[in-house]
Amino acid sequence: MNRRIIFASNMYMRKLFLLIAVVFGLQGVTNGQFYYQDIFNTIRTENNLQVLKENKVLTQWVESLDANMESDDDFRCQREILQNYRKMKSKVQSRATGYSSMMSYFSTNGKLTKTVDSSQNSTTIINYIRDTAYKLTEVYLVSQDQKSKYQFTETRRYIYDSLGRPLKMIHFHNDRIQDSSTVTFTLNEKGQVAEEFESGNNVYSQRIYYKYNDKGLLTDIVRYSPSRQKMLPDYMFEYDNLKRITQMTTVNGQSANYTIWKYTYNIQGLPDKEECYGKKNELLGIIKYRYSK
Repeated sequence: MNRRIIFASNMYMRKLFLLIAVVFGLQGVTNGQFYYQDIFNTIRTENNLQVLKENKVLTQWVESLDANMESDDDFRCQREILQNYRKMKSKVQSRATGYSSMMSYFSTNGKLTKTVDSSQNSTTIINYIRDTAYKLTEVYLVSQDQKSKYQFTETRRYIYDSLGRPLKMIHFHNDRIQDSSTVTFTLNEKGQVAEEFESGNNVYSQRIYYKYNDKGLLTDIVRYSPSRQKMLPDYMFEYDNLKRITQMTTVNGQSANYTIWKYTYNIQGLPDKEECYGKKNELLGIIKYRYSK
């Protein structure tokens, strides 16, 4: 096959998977980053629902565009708000990846309680359990392969201090105590999570560092890269004066490749457009949003 065709195909698949990650809120969190994954991103999801509710949005359409601003007809996505903002259904259809959907469930006060992520290959259910102060105390995940029926479970139990700040998390794999580990959170002088480290049997973890700006907003998630022999960010965030994320950079510590997402909002505060760029500043894809009430 012609190299140019292979390259174009790889670029298209990369763009497609990035689009799906955006729709389902998946940013490739691996090897730790539990504070970011379970607490920071959950709050972002809840804040996004609140903006939709304030604007009385019932349907959100997601359109994928190429660098020439032409629509990608192969990628179709829609989000529906159901049951008086207690439920959100995201649907994605593509010839390359097939059909997938995510159902997100919320409490009456807008707290995320459950997600069900379904595709042709697997189904993953995540339950979010909270205390009376609505602090996240447990994340329980069950994932099952559709063909083999192999099932994997994971439990993450959070423990807080008297001021409601995370101190540690007990991490269970497949509900086996012998496979459990402990994630310890270190706080900075302002009480923010500055470091996390997982320790336990058969756990080979790196320390994750969280950095903040003078407004208390998360700006960097950093770890040591053995291959590069220096500290490298996994994520970098920039904000506007309303504390909304305007740019997110994701970095691959092994290859030093990175992807930049730029976010813009309309006058109502709803997401309007997302632009995705590669390391060479090449445009990988554009996402446009439309809404109906």
